[in-house]
Amino acid sequence: MGANADILKNMLAKFQAGDYVGGEAFLHPELMVDEPESIPHGGIFKGRDASRRVKEIIRATWDQQMGELELWDCGDTVISRREITWISKATGKSAPCTAVEFFEFRDGKVARITVYLRDTKRLMETLVP
Repeated sequence: MGANADILKNMLAKFQAGDYVGGEAFLHPELMVDEPESIPHGGIFKGRDASRRVKEIIRATWDQQMGELELWDCGDTVISRREITWISKATGKSAPCTAVEFFEFRDGKVARITVYLRDTKRLMETLVP
């Protein structure tokens, strides 16, 4: 793996451990997170705390079980893929949904995260009683 993939792994490890201050140190001050519009945490979030704001919405809506992380280092972009099981806090329903994310780097930090979820319809169905 290249340097950017190593940065990403370190950042994700910090976030997984609940160290948001440590994780945000890997984020560019002008970070942009682009999530699918059709889900509760959809839209474009800007600023170093954008990732935390997205995660707060996710945690209020679902519990997540993370599968194994796969990474492809493409220079200034690192692509990740992992299976995530989403469990609705409101209904208890769950659905697996593969997430593919593009992490774009600038100045040695994550500057943009673009998220693609394989089946947002199935994900949203977990919220329906």
